[in-house]
Amino acid sequence: MKKLTHDITFPLGRDKYNVWIFAICIFCIAMPYFLWQLSFKPFLIICVLLSIRNVENVHSRNKIFFAVSMIILYLYTGIISKWSFSGIIFLLLIIPMFYAKNKFIKQSFDVYIFIFSIILIPSLLQYILVSILGIDMPHSTLKGLNTGKMGVYSQYLFMVTYSGGEVFLDSILPRFYSYFDEPGVLGTIAAVMLSVKKFNLKSWVNIPIFLAGILSFSLFFYLIAIIYLFVFVKMKSKLILIPILAMLLIFIADIELFNYYLFDRLNFDSNFIESFRTRRDDSGFEYWYLNFQKTPQYYTGMGAGYSFVVNMGGSSYKNIITDFGIIFFIMYMSAFIFYGIRSLGYSRELLIALLILFGVIYQRPFIHNLSYIFLIYAPFIFLKEDKKNIC
Repeated sequence: MKKLTHDITFPLGRDKYNVWIFAICIFCIAMPYFLWQLSFKPFLIICVLLSIRNVENVHSRNKIFFAVSMIILYLYTGIISKWSFSGIIFLLLIIPMFYAKNKFIKQSFDVYIFIFSIILIPSLLQYILVSILGIDMPHSTLKGLNTGKMGVYSQYLFMVTYSGGEVFLDSILPRFYSYFDEPGVLGTIAAVMLSVKKFNLKSWVNIPIFLAGILSFSLFFYLIAIIYLFVFVKMKSKLILIPILAMLLIFIADIELFNYYLFDRLNFDSNFIESFRTRRDDSGFEYWYLNFQKTPQYYTGMGAGYSFVVNMGGSSYKNIITDFGIIFFIMYMSAFIFYGIRSLGYSRELLIALLILFGVIYQRPFIHNLSYIFLIYAPFIFLKEDKKNIC
């Protein structure tokens, strides 16, 4: 057990149950399939109560400034959206997490990683049996979270699969969804966890997360892994890993499955930057957005939910700008950046935290969802505490 979890710090003492419950609730707010028909609000309220219970008595000026900035920014999102007083109060339930003890947040993230890894093991095994070996197992159909999807979810005991029209590719090797409605959700969470854990595969607890990220065929996961390799891995390891990666890319370049899931989605051509910038957008949204940039509302936003109308099916950082304006977007990102600089200094840890920040906002710009805010915020705290312990 010690070898399995040697980089996981389990909480001790009377507060350990708070940490475990908080981590379980964060996982539930990410909406695994067995909660699709339920509301996430009870789990959010539990997280709020536990955050308040674990509020730090003495806060640094940096943390106070950051938390107050978040209050102002989230208040703005409620006001610009013309929400009711009770709606704004419910929105501000995100804030107590920013006042919680650093130790509580770090331990919660550690336990979240452990829980996430453990529950992936039976899911991966079932994926191998069903999707790779073709063994028929009991399952039922399930209505998805996104009602706009035309395909069908198959609900197994430890995972869901989705048939959405790519019949040929699905029959070769479907993407691994695990418990979530999109493999991109799995890839995003896996990439954040492994980045914080520095892709340490010597710890067995990280191996199921790594395998899940690979089998999700999440472009985000692959890009984060490659960026981490080139920027943060030591030179000695690079000399071994980069040639292996290059040979692997040459080997899989002609395989249709990888072309469709990875290379074609990157569009390596003269328009690479532009296509990457608009990859998360609906086909007609870019034309609307170009005109939107010329209006006064570009600076202040159209209100929450407007992006769902003009970018139906898209999930882009531009959704935040559409709803709340470019000024809000810059201030929101700047608050995290300045908090990171003051907490981590100009360090390797800061670069990792910023990679996670920009990556999650690009991939899953859901700033009102506590599970994604936790994925952004917790790495700053985790890396700060980790750095302090090393020093």
